[in-house]
Amino acid sequence: MGWGWQGSADWRGLTAARCSVYVPAMTYHATRQRKADERAFPVRLNFKVPGRGMGQRLNDLHEWLARTEGRENFAIWPGPRMGSSDVIGVHLRTCAAAAALAAEFSDLELADGTIVDGYTSPALPSGRK
Repeated sequence: MGWGWQGSADWRGLTAARCSVYVPAMTYHATRQRKADERAFPVRLNFKVPGRGMGQRLNDLHEWLARTEGRENFAIWPGPRMGSSDVIGVHLRTCAAAAALAAEFSDLELADGTIVDGYTSPALPSGRK
């Protein structure tokens, strides 16, 4: 993410030299790539992000996946929020890769959305408690 000027050189009396407007760095290309990855990779594991963040564990995850699966065989994006928890989604090509990942990173908690208040389905009309 970065800072940059957006808009005209004079906006409500502020000049570009005196004011910066926050412009998110996620570009249209990144959004397109995320959608392409979600369509392309058939297997996804969603993990809850611990309260203090992923820290070094995220680096370990990237390095392990690159070493064992190859950089072209996975993608990592923010996943859908689960209640008050942040989630990361790891997109993979095979179930075997997902099983190996889950075994290697067994300390990471899967983001099981069926336990969130408000979840219902025909099989679980009252949700999972």
